[in-house]
Amino acid sequence: MAAVVEDSTGWHDGIGGITTRAMTDEKYGKTDYQHQRNDWLRSGYENFLTELEVNGLGPRDLVPPVNLFSKVWCDGDGRMHYAPENCPKGATVTLRTEMDVLVLLSNTPNPIDDRPAYPAVPIRFEVLPAAPADALDACVNSMPEVRRAYENTWDYYTLMD
Repeated sequence: MAAVVEDSTGWHDGIGGITTRAMTDEKYGKTDYQHQRNDWLRSGYENFLTELEVNGLGPRDLVPPVNLFSKVWCDGDGRMHYAPENCPKGATVTLRTEMDVLVLLSNTPNPIDDRPAYPAVPIRFEVLPAAPADALDACVNSMPEVRRAYENTWDYYTLMD
């Protein structure tokens, strides 16, 4: 659905999941909008469900996230570890999509991040036009299964014309 075409960090977490309300309350203390207003601590799950609902979708439409700028790795015993130094200030990632997609962003902690304070890091997000990928594109040719996905997308648009 999206290709990483530029990346200054080199690692993003696809296995750590998202925080829930219970995880957030247990780790950082119970907060709510009624008492803290915009300073309440949200969970990734809540943020995703809110945005799905706004777009006519629900919990069954939630897919596993990619935690951009987070590094989670597994040791030889299968334990997952979070690397807090993975994302320097000013880090960037550029995604390109070949078709309309719904991108949900939640600036919430990685569930494996063991730092005691809820991180509050500003982000900037831009949506810009991009030229579509062609048959010589590096992302298209990165792996055979990726190429098939692009070919299926191109075929879909050919049928829609």
